[in-house]
Amino acid sequence: MYKSIIKPILFLLSPEKAHHFTLVILKVMLAFPGGRWLFESLYRVKDKKLERTVFGLTFPNPVGLAAGFDKDGKHYKAMSALGFGFIEIGTVTPEPQAGNSLPRLFRLPADDALINRMGFNNEGLDEMVERLKKGHPKGRRW
Repeated sequence: MYKSIIKPILFLLSPEKAHHFTLVILKVMLAFPGGRWLFESLYRVKDKKLERTVFGLTFPNPVGLAAGFDKDGKHYKAMSALGFGFIEIGTVTPEPQAGNSLPRLFRLPADDALINRMGFNNEGLDEMVERLKKGHPKGRRW
């Protein structure tokens, strides 16, 4: 389904617009009753053998989402439904900045790759801190 339907639709959009569109669709799907349960049942794997403890923190599995995907800490709750063992938010800078000018993401279809020249576009540290203060308590699963 991905290769025959979803990918061709996403490739009609610029890579950056496809990224934002995908996040909006994920949030909408998770907002429906049972949406989070469905995603978690499909993507979250619970197996003690996968747990890792690093620097005193225990993670449910070793597969994480790296910084750069959720630069402003807006989507970590939605992304947690996809089964990541940890989610790193940012990169955030002390002051807001726009990042590089558009276009700044480029597809390399022959290599199944992207070139990322986004820069550190983000809303700044103060915005992120306020957003995270409104989030759930430490250790809570979404």
